Amino acid sequence: MELKQEKRWRCTICGYVHIGPAPPEKCPLCGAGPEAFELLPADPGARRPKPLHTLSYGLYIVASERGTEINGQCANTVFQITSEPAQIAIGIGTDRYTHQFISESGLFSIGVLAEDGIELAKHFGFKSGRDLDKFADVEYRLSDLGLPLLTRALAIFQCRVQGRLECGTHTLFLGEVLSSEVQRDGKPLTYAEYLRRK
Repeated sequence: MELKQEKRWRCTICGYVHIGPAPPEKCPLCGAGPEAFELLPADPGARRPKPLHTLSYGLYIVASERGTEINGQCANTVFQITSEPAQIAIGIGTDRYTHQFISESGLFSIGVLAEDGIELAKHFGFKSGRDLDKFADVEYRLSDLGLPLLTRALAIFQCRVQGRLECGTHTLFLGEVLSSEVQRDGKPLTYAEYLRRK
């Protein structure tokens, strides 16, 4: 009897690869729906990657607050826009729970994951804050602004939203950096390294 090979589906937005008979209802990293997934050939080396898949980026935990509630998610679209004043942009799926928090509070924090942060990436990326408190079993502290700051992050940022651009399934939030801090030594976790070791 010949064993049936598992299908591999790749998110055309962020490159996440899902293994299963059908694409997931939602990409755990960027929040895209099943229509954003493409079926990969049985031999991963049979086709060259699309140009977008060659772009490199890191993995981060973006969090926000809403009154007494806090929530966060794994994100890969985090990048510096300017240095004076320091401004950072983040891309968040419009259907993500964290999107609601950022939209209402106008604030967000960023935790830069280290190479030992793969389990944190999975914890914040594969579950929804609508279903559980993601920070219940994670070490963090609350800032004066009420934003959760991960203890294990390499660096942390606190930002106030200065503008937003609606991009279909995602919103690009532009944030002014209110504070930032390097918490420990280490190398940032890249998405490519995450895929290699997950």
